[in-house]
Amino acid sequence: MTADDYYAKAQDILRAKELSSADYTEATRLLHQAAEAGYLKAETDLAGIYLEGGKVAQKDVIAAYHWFSKAAAQGHVGSALFLGDLLYVGAPGLEQNKPRAREYWMAAAEAGLAEAKFRLGRDYIDQGGRVEEGMALLRESAAAGYHRASCHLGFVLMRGAAGIEPDAARAVQAYESAAEMGNKKALYICSLLAFDGELVPKDEAKAIRYLRLSAGQDELLAMRLLITLLRKSKQPALLQEAEAWNKRLIKLQDKASSRTRALGFV
Repeated sequence: MTADDYYAKAQDILRAKELSSADYTEATRLLHQAAEAGYLKAETDLAGIYLEGGKVAQKDVIAAYHWFSKAAAQGHVGSALFLGDLLYVGAPGLEQNKPRAREYWMAAAEAGLAEAKFRLGRDYIDQGGRVEEGMALLRESAAAGYHRASCHLGFVLMRGAAGIEPDAARAVQAYESAAEMGNKKALYICSLLAFDGELVPKDEAKAIRYLRLSAGQDELLAMRLLITLLRKSKQPALLQEAEAWNKRLIKLQDKASSRTRALGFV
């Protein structure tokens, strides 16, 4: 069998509606066969599988790093981004290496990946030594349509940074741009601005709409404020909506608490 055959057979197994543990094991074996023959899609699939963990295979950051490295060596830009992410924070068995992480991000940024420009730009600004370069990278990323870059531009411009004077008007523009792209944090911030009416025209209807959009992406601050506002209404439909959001909030908080306990933080 060729690498194409191994990969195709693995995909056929994974597309089935119901899979046994033996099916997952066989699919993983076939992906390994294809990846070990240098099949790029199998390398990236395995990297993602090991990074996330789940039914196909247990989470294994070292294995993920291995397969991302193989894919990046073949010029896969997204793999370079993930390598940078892994090295920037480190993991058990994987030593933190921020300089090497920046090299991977730079390679991905130079290949035009907007998300890599965001990562690198944010890091330059946070470190304080290359703020102008960082701002330029954030602007490039935002111009390419990456919502997190627009939101972070708003954050930096609103508060200022080393060598960057606060500029509320430009910050609002950046936040609104990110909100239009659906960024949940920007939607929440723009809702506050619309409620306040100081930097933008006061518009409570728009603020509520933005809160709903942000809460719909599980932004907890937006959800809590939306619940509070809806509960102030005497309209049965809005009170019912508030309780639905509250049930969702409780479920999310319980899930977060369970994850924290599983990690041994409490």
